Amino acid sequence: MRRKIRFSFSFVLQCLSYLAAGVCAASLIAIVAYILINGLPYVSWQFLFGKYTFYFDGRKADISIFPAMLATLLLVFFTLLFCIPIGVAAAVYIAEYTKRKNKFVKYIKVAVDTLTGVPSLIYGLFGAMFFGAFLKLGSSVMTGALTMTVMLLPFVIRSTEEALKAVPQMYREGSYALGAGRSATVFKIALPGALPGIFTSVILSVGRIIGESAAILFTVGWSAFAFPDLVHPTTNLSGMVYYLYQVNRNAAAAGSAVLLVLVVLLNVIAAVVGARLNRKRK
Repeated sequence: MRRKIRFSFSFVLQCLSYLAAGVCAASLIAIVAYILINGLPYVSWQFLFGKYTFYFDGRKADISIFPAMLATLLLVFFTLLFCIPIGVAAAVYIAEYTKRKNKFVKYIKVAVDTLTGVPSLIYGLFGAMFFGAFLKLGSSVMTGALTMTVMLLPFVIRSTEEALKAVPQMYREGSYALGAGRSATVFKIALPGALPGIFTSVILSVGRIIGESAAILFTVGWSAFAFPDLVHPTTNLSGMVYYLYQVNRNAAAAGSAVLLVLVVLLNVIAAVVGARLNRKRK
């Protein structure tokens, strides 16, 4: 009797698992299909690479996301320039140079886990007040990049740490047995072995930067048609979509389609390159 009840319970859980997976897959397909169907017909050369002209006196303007794409590229470049070296170095220190029962490391992990759960809106307010007002950087790409650096550091640290832990300990022991020191073991054995995980975290970080809106609106400011630089207000792709939704729904759908395609491509690249790096390591 108990065996029969246990079998029935397992069958119900299996069905619920399949149902949950099917709902997730169907939701994803529906969202992607809806955005692409409504957005791609309005994507054109002018929309992607043309000159943006503003609405004036009720006359129709030429809308272009080209300035927003340039601003997004600058934001991605400077955020990764600041975030990746600091995050990887911190993860290497935690995983390779400290003891497991180190109290200082425990406090760092608690801080990192806490920062992971902080809403992006809070990061935006902090970035606007500290980098923008206190450091007098104003609303600019640099303010947004520094804010995104603080925002992404917990993710980069934790993902790199887990990638380093996934490297078999026997590799390190073999390196030590051959006479290599800790630094040589870390940089020639551990880090190359963790490279697939680190690369995946970098690609996912790029997707997070491209798709972020709340923190960017507070720190980068708004200017849809100005050529972006490091010290003046501009906007990224997600901020541009938010603005276009208020003035032109078709253009907002087109911008959403472009944004979605970029994010999907980044995830595909991360999966393919990560798989190839894993095969090379094996």
